[in-house]
Amino acid sequence: SIYALLFIVLLAPCIGLSRTAGYFNVKGKLSAISAVGSAVLNFTWVQDQDDYKILINHFLGSFSARIEGNQSFVTLWLSNQKEPIYSTRPNELIQKYFGFTLPILSMKHWIRGEANPSMPWSFEGERNRRQYSIEQSNWSIKYLVYMKNLPSDIGLDLVPKKFTIQSENTKIKMFIKYWNLTAPVN
Repeated sequence: SIYALLFIVLLAPCIGLSRTAGYFNVKGKLSAISAVGSAVLNFTWVQDQDDYKILINHFLGSFSARIEGNQSFVTLWLSNQKEPIYSTRPNELIQKYFGFTLPILSMKHWIRGEANPSMPWSFEGERNRRQYSIEQSNWSIKYLVYMKNLPSDIGLDLVPKKFTIQSENTKIKMFIKYWNLTAPVN
């Protein structure tokens, strides 16, 4: 109802919730195919400005990982190793341990249906019809299906539900099942 929407929009900051353009929490599934293999993984991705935490589970439950980082540093915890792995290059770390490249620093934009504003990009299609693609950093991102985002007070009334990310050597299909754009207030 309209009263519930007003409650969320007007009173959310009072009860410890805040909606910011730099925050999201998504859950979904990805399938990746690369020259060295393929994987189907469930994931939860929490992005808060430049900080991210990604939890990954193999869909059969045989493998899990946690990736935490920011623009300059990343830490990877694997279920089959005792010590975390540290790196300043998240893409290379993902490639080494998962067998495919996932451009994490641009993904925080692409997952929301936007180009990374710090890099050159091109756009094809009609965004208002919700079928478009972005070409950026030798990756092609094609948005296929959207889901309603309520409430939409930060300008994202529709959020990507299904999209593909493809480079010369890797193809990733993303299926988002859950979106939350409301950040907890500390």
